[in-house]
Amino acid sequence: MNKTQTVAKIKEILKKHNPGDYLKGEELIFVNELLSYHPKVKSKRLGDFCEIKIIIPNKQKWKCFSTDLETFSYKACLYPNSKHKQDLMSALRREIRSQVREVKNKAFGNKVKMRCPVTSYLCTREEVHVDHAEKSFHDIALEFLASNNLKVTDIKIDRKPAGIDLLHDRGLAELWFKYHKEKSTLIPIFHKENLWKGQNRSRTFTTTHHHGNEQ
Repeated sequence: MNKTQTVAKIKEILKKHNPGDYLKGEELIFVNELLSYHPKVKSKRLGDFCEIKIIIPNKQKWKCFSTDLETFSYKACLYPNSKHKQDLMSALRREIRSQVREVKNKAFGNKVKMRCPVTSYLCTREEVHVDHAEKSFHDIALEFLASNNLKVTDIKIDRKPAGIDLLHDRGLAELWFKYHKEKSTLIPIFHKENLWKGQNRSRTFTTTHHHGNEQ
């Protein structure tokens, strides 16, 4: 069974059952097998085989699976590294936040408004995003990992208060800061230019949305 077929079967099971229903028979065996691929399988189950039910977690509108310990995402079972990669990119962005602020502060100086270098629109600070020109943030991050022979799963992330992600290895954080400073070209740009990109305009700038409202 390929991933497309697996996802279809998972959705069929979730749709079929009501919240509170326990899985039985082949469905229970299937979801237990799925759970064995979860990156945190040891903390998600009691043993080699566990009871699984359908629930709707608080503040959510969709159904999911739950063991006696906690809920789990079937996507994490099928794509175990995707969440860590997302957290890593968030941490890498956070580590170079001061560079983004520096570009924005330099563009405005003591002025209330600045002219966008792409649209020529006169922008306030709140209307300006800081974007990557030439190479995207994502490409620079992947090149940094490759240049240091690192895989996404090699890097430990620390979750700070308020959901802020930072690199656990502060030496690596310093290396990344210097690498990004050297390899990136940051530009302040009118935020609505993001909406026009890829429609009727053609340009070399690639947007880094997460830097939009840095002060």
